[in-house]
Amino acid sequence: MRISKNRNSRLTNLGRLKEYVALVLLVIFFSAGLYVLSTIKTGKISCKNQYGYCKDDINSKLKSYEGKQIALSYFGLKKQLSAEKELRDFSIQFRFPANFIVTITEKKQEYSVHDLKTGVFYYLDKEGLVISKGTSEIKPSVLVDDIDMQIGVKVDIEFLKALRILKGVGHYHQIADSSLRENYLGVTLVGGQEIVFPLDKDEKVLLGAMNYIFGELNTDGENSIISTVGDAGTVVKLDLRYKNPVLTIK
Repeated sequence: MRISKNRNSRLTNLGRLKEYVALVLLVIFFSAGLYVLSTIKTGKISCKNQYGYCKDDINSKLKSYEGKQIALSYFGLKKQLSAEKELRDFSIQFRFPANFIVTITEKKQEYSVHDLKTGVFYYLDKEGLVISKGTSEIKPSVLVDDIDMQIGVKVDIEFLKALRILKGVGHYHQIADSSLRENYLGVTLVGGQEIVFPLDKDEKVLLGAMNYIFGELNTDGENSIISTVGDAGTVVKLDLRYKNPVLTIK
């Protein structure tokens, strides 16, 4: 029985020794890996979006991590991309020996809002989230006298309704100009007709009323608007703010 106990003791000690050696080797390999990673510098960082290329401002931000340690670059890229309000999704892939490929999915810019006071265009997605700003117009676009918009913040429901109405009008007619006031949206068509939309009514009802009235005026069977009502004159304005739509004729 003693021999058996001594043998079991030796086997137990041998097993513990193997575990200790394995743990030491694991620590050595892990430390060596960290050391190697700390000495390797990031090479090229390339970026592509759903259209095949990334914007210059995104590229410049990502390329600022080139030449840094691999781990610092990876976590820096992840933090930078997470902060970009224009992005819906992104992925970061490592490519041997020390390169990264960044793939991003940008939110679609549905509307632009032109701040007349500053001259800045704010770009919004379909949900009314302000995702970026710039100096070029994206149709449909609405002019506002003075507005305080913040990137990453949604506009209120009435503002978004005005943008949806504007987009709806653009599906049927060419828009020359549009402006948003305190409680209504004014749209001027290429033909010169002005349409006034209230913001406290259902947008589908308003667009339906517009199409019906213009359809009644369209007597030649074409899609273009015929803005004459018999011998009365020319329709220059359609105001939908009242219970009964008001036509202004000159």
